[in-house]
Amino acid sequence: MTNLGNHSTPVKLNSGRVSRAHLLIKYESGEWWAQDLGSTNTTVYQGTGKMVAGEPVPLPSDRPCRFLVGGFLVVLHQPRGKAYLEIHESHETGIGDPASTTSRMEALASPLKKIARHASKLMKK
Repeated sequence: MTNLGNHSTPVKLNSGRVSRAHLLIKYESGEWWAQDLGSTNTTVYQGTGKMVAGEPVPLPSDRPCRFLVGGFLVVLHQPRGKAYLEIHESHETGIGDPASTTSRMEALASPLKKIARHASKLMKK
């Protein structure tokens, strides 16, 4: 676990699948942001899929934010204004290959949206 407080802290991930400068998570203007720094193997963010290099993404503060970085799952937690990172290797989480995980996340999104729409209609009756 890496305590970020309210600032950026370099985190080193030892893997050939992680670029030297891969992902930036920073606190700016009262909120946390994430940005892929042009990494070779990209970064996958649970909220948007593959991140576009150089485009900062605002991060919600009401829930953990999960990223796939090479063979690692990086989770940003922001309880009570203090932030910290959890870092897990993919074999610890059962994630496997980030590309196949992205495909699985995208494949699950459509059926889950249909279920949510159906449940919403049922609740209105």
